[in-house]
Amino acid sequence: MRSIFVLTLRELKSAFRESSVVLYSILLPLLLYPFLLWLMVTAMTFIEGQQESRVFRVAYHPALAEGDSASFIRSLNSEARLKLEPLESPALKSPDYHVFLSQQEVDGVDSIRMDYLGDRPESMRANRYLAELEQSYNEEEQKKWLESQGYSGEASRPFLLDGRSTAASGDVGGYLLGALLPIGLLVMIALGGAYPAIDTTAGERERGTWETLQSCAPSMTTILISKYLFVSLVCTLSGVLNLFAMLVSIRSIVAPLLREDESITFSVGPQTLLVLLAGVVCVSFFVAAALMLCSIFARTFREGQALTTPMFMVIALPVLPLSDPSLELNSKLALVPLVNLALVWRQALQGEFNPIYILQTLGILGVMVTLALWVGARLLRNETLMTGSGPEMDWKRFLGVVKGVFGGK
Repeated sequence: MRSIFVLTLRELKSAFRESSVVLYSILLPLLLYPFLLWLMVTAMTFIEGQQESRVFRVAYHPALAEGDSASFIRSLNSEARLKLEPLESPALKSPDYHVFLSQQEVDGVDSIRMDYLGDRPESMRANRYLAELEQSYNEEEQKKWLESQGYSGEASRPFLLDGRSTAASGDVGGYLLGALLPIGLLVMIALGGAYPAIDTTAGERERGTWETLQSCAPSMTTILISKYLFVSLVCTLSGVLNLFAMLVSIRSIVAPLLREDESITFSVGPQTLLVLLAGVVCVSFFVAAALMLCSIFARTFREGQALTTPMFMVIALPVLPLSDPSLELNSKLALVPLVNLALVWRQALQGEFNPIYILQTLGILGVMVTLALWVGARLLRNETLMTGSGPEMDWKRFLGVVKGVFGGK
C-alpha cells in the first residue's frame, strides 16, 4: 500500500507540473463549460432578438385597400415589423417580398389569400406572423361588434381559462439544472482524465521512461494501480470543479432566458449535493478505467488521442435521451450505465430521491469498474503490449490481444 501511495503521489506531482494537465484537468472544467453554455445562451438570445425585430416585406393587391379588407390592411400598415407595398403581380421568387396578399372568393365570401414561399425560412416566418395578426384582428373586431350590440367583449367565450404555475421558483431552477448539468459533468470528467490517462501510459512509452519505472522495486500490478488511482483522482477533481463552477455561474448564464421569471432560484441542498458528489466519484473511477483501457493499447501520444476520442461519444450518447423531460428513472433504466446516473442526478436536482435506484445505480457503476479492472488485469499478461514493443497496433493485432484476454491466454 505504501508503494501505491508513493507512486500515486509521484504521478500527481509530475502531472501538475505540466501546463497541459493543468489546462485540460483544471482550467477547462472550471471555465470552459460555463463559458460555452453562456456563449450558447447569448447566441440564442441574440438570434431570438434578431428574429423579433425582423421587418417583413409584404406586397398586396391594390384592390385590398378598398372594401371590407381595407381596415385589415390599415391595421397591418400600423405594425412596425411590416412594410407593405401595393403591387399588381409581384415576382414572389425574388428577394423583394416575403408574402403576397390578394383577393379570392371562398364559398361566395370574399377573403384574402396569402402566398408565401415554403422553402424560405423568412417567408414562412412572415406567414406565421401575419396569421397571428389576423387572429388578433378578428378577435378585436368581434369584441367591438359585441360591445356595439350591448354585450360584453368576452360574451363569445363560454368560459375563461386562466393558467397559473404552482411550481416553486426552486423547482423550476432544479428542472433547468437537471437538464443542463448531467451531460456537462460527464463530458468534463472524461475530458479532464483523457490527457493524464494517455500521458501516464503512451506518454511514458514515448519518452522511454516506462522501462525505467519497471526496473524499480514496485511490481507491475503496483505500478498500474497507482496510475489508475492517479487518473481517477484527476477525473474526480475535474468533475468536482466543473460541478461547483456550474452551480456558482448557472444563474448569470441563463439570466437572458429567464426574463420575466426573475424569481427563479438555483439552490442545491446538502442531500442533493451529496448525491451529486457520490455520482462524480463513482463515474470518475469508471471513466478512468475506460480511458486507461483505451490508452494502454497506444505506443505514442497521438495513437492514445485517437483511441480515447470515441470515449467521448460513448459517454455523451447515453445521456442524450435526457432531452425528453418525460423520461423517468425506473427499475430497467437503473441498469443502464451512465443513463441511470444522469437520471439520478436530474431527479436529485428536482428534489426527488429514491434510495433503491440510487444504490442500484452505484452498484451498476461498481460492477462496470470491476469489469474494466478485470480486463486491465488480463492485459497485464501481454508483455509486448505493456512494453510497447512489437508491430504497430492494427485490427489484426488488436483482435488477437482481445482474444487472448477473454480466452484466458
